[in-house]
Amino acid sequence: MSSEIHPILRIGDFAQVKGGKRMPAGTALTSDKTSHPYLRIVDFKDGSIDTSNLQYVPDEVFPQISRYVISAEDLYISIVGTIGLVGAVPASLDGANLTENAAKICGIDRTRVNTRYLSYYLRSDAGQSAISALTVGSTQPKLALFRIEQIEVPVPSLNTQQSIADMLGALDDRITLLRETNATLEAI
Repeated sequence: MSSEIHPILRIGDFAQVKGGKRMPAGTALTSDKTSHPYLRIVDFKDGSIDTSNLQYVPDEVFPQISRYVISAEDLYISIVGTIGLVGAVPASLDGANLTENAAKICGIDRTRVNTRYLSYYLRSDAGQSAISALTVGSTQPKLALFRIEQIEVPVPSLNTQQSIADMLGALDDRITLLRETNATLEAI
């Protein structure tokens, strides 16, 4: 039995953290579908994005906030109000705009850290505890971008990270299937 010790890295050691952007003054989101979805905290669900009530940036407004997009390679993290919702953006929403109440963990060095493993770690009790410890404010809690870079993550070998992500992904898939089956049975 081996008791391998894993290095601990800070997020800033292997990734960048960048903020989202609010809509420009005098403009509003629309429920009319454009090619520019806008991801809000209410859309963050179970490590992914709930697309049932997406809002969109009007085409004429998009150029003003076009730099504040998130890719399917990044992770989101909520940083104002409800702190610590973490997850990935599905490929279908690659390039969506990101609310100012969230940040993206991007430029992840995949030679050191598996993105799915990082997402699961940050959603775990240990990850949520680390996030809470760096959150400031009681009336309106906030998590500063530089504080996200300070979050410590245990980093086992890439093979181990992949195995952990695969196992937890299989459990997530099973839970989703059971929920869908339950909804179908309730409908019957």
